[in-house]
Amino acid sequence: MKRRRIDAACATGTLAPEHACAIILAGGRGTRISHLHPDVPKPFINAAGLPFIAWVLRHLRAQGLRRAVVSLGHLAAVGREQLAKCGVQGLRIDTVTERSPLGTAGALRYAAELVPDADPLILLNGDSLVTASFDAAWRALKDPACDGVLLGVDESDASRFG
Repeated sequence: MKRRRIDAACATGTLAPEHACAIILAGGRGTRISHLHPDVPKPFINAAGLPFIAWVLRHLRAQGLRRAVVSLGHLAAVGREQLAKCGVQGLRIDTVTERSPLGTAGALRYAAELVPDADPLILLNGDSLVTASFDAAWRALKDPACDGVLLGVDESDASRFG
């Protein structure tokens, strides 16, 4: 099992991007497209010359984040190799690897154990990229009555998502 402890530097309690930690789920099988790239996990398929997840990591850094944890599972060794190619200046990238598939919530909980005091904690999928500004989220999180923020995309027909 590959699992590295992350120090609590990102858990300062200050709601600002430079103190946030992102957990990126990148361990699924990608069953809908796995036949196209059977030896590469979906978030690591080449997109415009880089593994797709590199674009996700670059966007996080552009939003001011300095720390990310990538949760791996299926073909984790390939994921770690590809992450080595994703170096994003100023963004520390750590990994955690599931022993067996935990599902979305299980993988998230497992990865979050590495940063128990992280506040805020940003959760996202490694095979999706929403290039929105996080500014409104940071402002909302400063309100003591706000428990969390959900950033999504309006989809007129979401039937393909189940």
